Amino acid sequence: MTDPTPAPPPSPDPTDHDGGYHLLFSHPAMVALLLRTLVDEAFVDELNLDAMERVNVKYQAPGLIKRQGDIVWRIPTNDGEASIYLYLLLEFQSKSDRWMAVRLLVYIGLLYQQLLDERLHLVNNKLPPVFAVVLHNGELRWTAPRSVSALIALEEEAKLWAWQPALSFYVIDIAAIKAADLDTRQELAAALVKLEQCEHASELDRIVSDIVAILERTLPEDVRQAIGRAFTTFIAEVLHKRGVEIEPAQIDDLRGFRKMLEAKVEKWARDWKKRGFDEGFGEGFGEGFGEGFGEGFGAALELLASHRLGRALTEDERARLQARLKTPGPEATGATVLKLDADGLCAWLASDDEA
Repeated sequence: MTDPTPAPPPSPDPTDHDGGYHLLFSHPAMVALLLRTLVDEAFVDELNLDAMERVNVKYQAPGLIKRQGDIVWRIPTNDGEASIYLYLLLEFQSKSDRWMAVRLLVYIGLLYQQLLDERLHLVNNKLPPVFAVVLHNGELRWTAPRSVSALIALEEEAKLWAWQPALSFYVIDIAAIKAADLDTRQELAAALVKLEQCEHASELDRIVSDIVAILERTLPEDVRQAIGRAFTTFIAEVLHKRGVEIEPAQIDDLRGFRKMLEAKVEKWARDWKKRGFDEGFGEGFGEGFGEGFGEGFGAALELLASHRLGRALTEDERARLQARLKTPGPEATGATVLKLDADGLCAWLASDDEA
């Protein structure tokens, strides 16, 4: 007999996520700060973020891999008459997932089925609303559709349109957030973004100092210690991605980490810089010598330009870059990509001038 339950869409390995993020957003205070700082929607002001409760999701559909990285919270409204469910999906793939809306449609449907089975938090025999948020920390910006409707091969004017499933989700795209916009923001969520975007080991001391000050100023002792430990795990993962290995026991306390930082920051800076060079150019040069210098160097420049812009190059930008590798040549083109900031590089790739 055929199993009547449809399998969910394919998804990345559920164990492939950062434990630091999961630890951080397992704390209601951190989730509240995330919503207040990085979700620009008016309804957030209507929520009683101090009274949110974690929901233990139980996905039982055959063939479904439970995503350990996803977190669900129930948040009451300020008037206490209703609640919403926050579905926080932590996405750590390098590229955006085109079918994310379909995946969320499946997971939220299963959440609703759980609420029905347990007869929980129904209002006038109706389901509570769900706000789905994807926290994306890939190297490239999120470009995939943010609704199921955008994935359905049907025009909005079609008579069948009204009968199609509808679900949209909110994206917090770490790569798209400008660090300059957060310089004056003294919140933990802003500090998290600064850590993720930190490009120099020397910046860590200032960021960690800010985190310690914010924790001591805004949170009670028990919450402060728990979130502080979660941040140390997150910092270890940030360092790991930049080629610096550190035992979690070495940074069990943020203040202790700052002392160690003073002693090791110069070595970390050298390792960090070397790793950036090796990854940014080594791959390209390796391909160049193995398969032709021009092709490999071009691949390295595309990688560097994409990283500088925080997104993938368009077809026109890629064509212009390849053309400039021929004229004025690899040396001049490489020097230009290296010296320009994101805005300058974008303008240069949009221009037909060769210089």
